Amino acid sequence: MQPRPLLAAATLAALVFTACGGSTTAPTSPSGPGVIIAPTVTGIAPKEGASLGGTPVTISGANFAAGASVTVGGVAATNVVVAGSTSITAVTGAHALGPADVVVTQGGLSATLPAAFTYIKLPPPTVTSIFPYAGSSAGGTTVTITGTNFAPGASVTIGGAAATSVSVASLTSLTAVTGPRSTGAADVVVIVDGQTGTLANAY
Repeated sequence: MQPRPLLAAATLAALVFTACGGSTTAPTSPSGPGVIIAPTVTGIAPKEGASLGGTPVTISGANFAAGASVTVGGVAATNVVVAGSTSITAVTGAHALGPADVVVTQGGLSATLPAAFTYIKLPPPTVTSIFPYAGSSAGGTTVTITGTNFAPGASVTIGGAAATSVSVASLTSLTAVTGPRSTGAADVVVIVDGQTGTLANAY
């Protein structure tokens, strides 16, 4: 049996060893809930986009995690992807013209970058090509149109006939399905927010 002073010294040494990070056994798992770290937002690129929405953006910051949500000007962004703890990609929604706050929320905690993104009215669209450039007069041909300043809500006419299933893939590309019209060359027209771009006799 150890003398009491030696036993006390041994106990004290064990406590000091543990406090300094040493351990003679595997640590047990914490029983409490995990700590939620608030995100921070430091930037967004690009800094402006169409008021019609549809602008792909990359948000930079820190402490981002899966399940984060994004609003720009109070409007929920779509296609939110947490690329890493410092980067999120998303697509803006429609909003009135002017500056807008960028907010990232996760686990009930939010971070705001005030007036970091500006919603603008895009210049008129332009149309530079269409493929294929020929199809049946009965319609039903799926075409890809390239140009600039395309945005969600765009409409298309080919030879005055409204195209259907218009899908804007980006600022420079959209797809549509031709409508029926008479044979012959036809103008391709893209309409965005009341503004038009035309490629004459392109189809």
